[in-house]
Amino acid sequence: MGDTQGTEGQQQPGEQAGQQQESAFTPPASQADLDRIIQDRVARERNKFADYDTLKAKATEYDQFKESSKTEQQKAIDAAKAEGANEVTGKFTTRIVNAEIKATAASLDFSDPKDAIALFGDISTVEIGDDGPDAKAIKDRLEAIAKDKPYLLKTTGGPAVRQRPKPKQGSESTETKPAGKSRAAAALREYRGGQ
Repeated sequence: MGDTQGTEGQQQPGEQAGQQQESAFTPPASQADLDRIIQDRVARERNKFADYDTLKAKATEYDQFKESSKTEQQKAIDAAKAEGANEVTGKFTTRIVNAEIKATAASLDFSDPKDAIALFGDISTVEIGDDGPDAKAIKDRLEAIAKDKPYLLKTTGGPAVRQRPKPKQGSESTETKPAGKSRAAAALREYRGGQ
């Protein structure tokens, strides 16, 4: 029994640490204390990035030094790479915009989507984002073209185009008509017989 009394009065080491952590935090007593705590934290964060402007200036100086130390050949190579990249970007941008115009024109029932490309105008005005060309701007422009030139659209209610029926194989119409040279000979005999 004496042992149990001694352990009841003593605290375990883990319990002491938990009580010390709880007692270390004291809530701010006033608004002024809270403002002071916030200002201290903001100042610490600003101090972390205090040398940002200096590092940025040094990086700019390094880039200028690196550019000035290039040889004329390296400068020409870099210029050619940039020009090639711009040319390829422009070429594929044109293809992407034209494909979007064709797809939108087909969905708007244009008879020939190539007509929509021809009448669209300057495609460089179409904005291109991360997800492709501005589909809404393209659709709005094509709807305006369709409104101005309705004959470019497919007609659904007009007269159907009649086609000549194809004779079936083995029918009388194909058996009675001579083919090739014999047809010409038969026509000549018929002509002579009529005279």
